[in-house]
Amino acid sequence: MSEFDLPLTSHMVAPVNVLAPGERLASAAAKLRELGISALPVVDSRRRLIGVLERTDLLRVGRLRARQEAGESRFWWPELSVAECMQTTVPVAPPERSLRECAQRMLERGLHRLYVLGDDELLGVLSTRELMRAVQRAQLAIPVAALAAQPAESISAHAPLAVACGRLGASPARALLVLVEDEPVGVFARAELRACLEVDPEQPTGPYADTSLLVLPAELDASGAAERALEARARYIVTREPEDGYRIISGLSFASCICGGAQGLPAEVEPLPRVAVPLAPPRVSSVPPPRDLRPAPAKSPLVQDRAAPGVATPGAAASGAATSGAATSGAGAEAALPERRPGQGPTAAAEPREPLPAGER
Repeated sequence: MSEFDLPLTSHMVAPVNVLAPGERLASAAAKLRELGISALPVVDSRRRLIGVLERTDLLRVGRLRARQEAGESRFWWPELSVAECMQTTVPVAPPERSLRECAQRMLERGLHRLYVLGDDELLGVLSTRELMRAVQRAQLAIPVAALAAQPAESISAHAPLAVACGRLGASPARALLVLVEDEPVGVFARAELRACLEVDPEQPTGPYADTSLLVLPAELDASGAAERALEARARYIVTREPEDGYRIISGLSFASCICGGAQGLPAEVEPLPRVAVPLAPPRVSSVPPPRDLRPAPAKSPLVQDRAAPGVATPGAAASGAATSGAATSGAGAEAALPERRPGQGPTAAAEPREPLPAGER
């Protein structure tokens, strides 16, 4: 059996670092920074998955500090809880799914991680880092530069956010390479674009870019590049060629190594379910936010993606109905988490609603 056909239990990270819904944002941001990751799941006292807090959610409500002391975060975080800012629609997968199937779905949907559930319990997480580890072990000889679809578009770190958001919004590119004197210092992707929609558009782009990148030779093979990026905890690899210029390779780019050139991959992969766990509206009246310090909306951008039948969606929650059931397509049948609020057990099941139209992550 190929490395890529092994089940998720052979690739996922377990146990999983988690957040509590009542934890403060400053504490959550410190954990993400210490672990060198961009998201953490949120679980209740019974370790049931109720949401996820991503770097994007933090950027929406954080403010850049006028002065940054040694060892201090670049951002100031308001006195909000994790539950008030987290996303409540979470992409999940059962432990028996193969890495190949999950890489295919992650590539199609632009997902950077899947949470592995078994018997309504969080068992592990599969992120793009695990995809990179699998490519590293497979010793693939593909040049890492070949994983980038096209040369990168670039922007100065001093350019206003309005320019960066405008260019990225009007471009088919998924990210802009942020430069200082022609040297790459960060990546401004669609996650950063969404996070900056409420920020002063005249602020420079540089501080809002993701600086977790590693510059590597274009001729280096994908396995070697994955190994170096994992060691450096880099989310992006940047290569430079004399003719084409810079190229950006993200963790998702390695998914194409796993599912793109694979033999026997089915034309259609069964969709992964999304778990929607609607919560009570955020209570933030004690912290009146200015225009660029608004809490993230309860509805995540991921909600726009198609939900599996039998899985609750925020639209269903808004009309007073939630779903609780399982997909029943043969051996890959998967149980959806029931709707719940922190501290409560599962609610009664309701009739499935029509799925939302597909959209971008």
